Amino acid sequence: MKKRTLRKEFSLNGIGLHSGRKTGLRFIPSDHGKITFLRKSTPIDAHFSNVSSTNFAVTLSSGNASISTVEHLLAALHAMGVDSLYIEVDGPEIPVFDGSSRVFFEMIESVGTVPIDSEREYFKVKEPVQVSMGDKYILFLPSDRFEVKYTISFNHPLLDKITESFTITPDTFRSVIGFSRTFTFLSVVNELKSKGLIKGGSFDNAIVLDDNGIVNGELRIENEWLKHKVLDLVGDIYLIGKPFIGKMVVYKGGHTLDVRAARHITAYQEPVSEMSIGRPSYGYVPHFDK
Repeated sequence: MKKRTLRKEFSLNGIGLHSGRKTGLRFIPSDHGKITFLRKSTPIDAHFSNVSSTNFAVTLSSGNASISTVEHLLAALHAMGVDSLYIEVDGPEIPVFDGSSRVFFEMIESVGTVPIDSEREYFKVKEPVQVSMGDKYILFLPSDRFEVKYTISFNHPLLDKITESFTITPDTFRSVIGFSRTFTFLSVVNELKSKGLIKGGSFDNAIVLDDNGIVNGELRIENEWLKHKVLDLVGDIYLIGKPFIGKMVVYKGGHTLDVRAARHITAYQEPVSEMSIGRPSYGYVPHFDK
C-alpha cells in the first residue's frame, strides 16, 4: 500500500483555543512521505522528538519556531490515512474550531487523497508493553487493527470510571470519534485563564461542566468526553511518525502519558513495513514507569 497525500491544496482560518489568536493554515500536498508543519519558514516534523510541551495541549518546536494544539489535526490525518503533507501555519497555535476534529476530517474528505510513490510503513505492536505514570497507564497489545479500550475516571458523577472500546477506522472516526468536543470544568476555567490559557475558549468550542452537570447545552453523542480523549490519543500516537496498528488499553490517559508512551514503545521496537506484519507470541510484559 502506498502513502497518501491530499488531492489538492486548501486553506483554513480560525482562532487558537489557548492563544486566542487568529491563525491561517495552508495544507500543501507533498511526496516527501511525512507530516511536516512550516512555521516562520522552519520545518517541524510531527514527531515526538519535537514535542516541547504537553501542558494542556501538545506543542511541537524546532529552533525558535513552535506550534501548539496539534492533536486534533493529527488525529484527523491519522484516522483518514494522510501520510505526506506540508501544513503552513501563520500563528502560534492550530485553530480550535468547534473543539473537535470535524473541520479537518470534513475538508480531507472533501478534497480527497491520492497515493504517492512511497510504500506506507506501519508501526505495529509486536508484544505487550505497558507505560505508567502513577496510577495512569497505557498497555500496548498486539492486534491486526488499530484498537482502543479507554477508561476515564474524574471526580465527577458523569465522568467516574467509564470504559468504552473502539476500532479506529475512517468510518468510526467520522461517525463516533472525530466530532467529539474537548471538555473542561467550570471550577478550573478561572485557573486556566490566570495562566494565560483558553483565551479563545467559549461555550461554542468546549463542553463545560459544573458539579451538577453540563452548563452549555447537550452532548453530541453519549460519553462525548471519553470519545474526545480517544480523539486526542489518535492524534498523539501519530507522533510516532507512522500509522499505528495494535491495541491500546488506556486508564486515565492524557497528552503527557500519550507522548511518553509513544517514546517508550518506539524505543522498545522498530516500525515495520506492511509486508512484515505478523502476529507475535505473548511473553514477559515490559513495564516503563515515569
